[in-house]
Amino acid sequence: MIFIDLDNTLYNQEQILRYAFGKISEELKKEFNLNKSKTFRYLLNLVKKKTLRYKIFDDLVSKFNLEISSEELVKLYREFNLEFLKNKKIELYKSALDVLNNDNLTVYTEGNREIQEEKIKNIMKNYGVRFNYIIVRDKLDENNRKYFEEYKVKAYIGDDPLADFLIPNKLGIITVRVLAGLYRRIPNESVKEEYKPKITIRNLKGLRKVLQSMK
Repeated sequence: MIFIDLDNTLYNQEQILRYAFGKISEELKKEFNLNKSKTFRYLLNLVKKKTLRYKIFDDLVSKFNLEISSEELVKLYREFNLEFLKNKKIELYKSALDVLNNDNLTVYTEGNREIQEEKIKNIMKNYGVRFNYIIVRDKLDENNRKYFEEYKVKAYIGDDPLADFLIPNKLGIITVRVLAGLYRRIPNESVKEEYKPKITIRNLKGLRKVLQSMK
């Protein structure tokens, strides 16, 4: 079995973030007269530098001294994510459908369950594809070992060197990083050895050779 990440590995998550951050920037413009473009750029640049694991809304509230809680902003962020997913189409990478049509593959993704399930539904509905998937709250949770062991995973494909590869590396699983999406500019050299992928490819097109070499 092969596990593959969803966000930024099969599509660029920036398309959803641009929508959500744009909507949040509009709300903050109305409420606090913040410059919409400045707020939008600040949020997007923050995510690209520090990833979505960072508490971006705590940072935003502190930076602009806003009289709104980060919890309220997180709630808005999730609402706008769902709004996008129910009304717009996720644009997959060109080679993503070929990957998803592999019967020996399971999508392994983390995040808010409702939002991640809506992403799965969006892709299945718009591309006419079906695939197995697992949603976990946090990829760094050691309890997630059970999924890799139960499915006898041979390889894990992801994009984020700060979270994706730690547990599969510990289990001796082949880890493959796709240099795509929000975190493509984070160098492997910037993370600890145990977080580094065993193989790095430029895009999903290069995945075929990697998988063939495993047979």
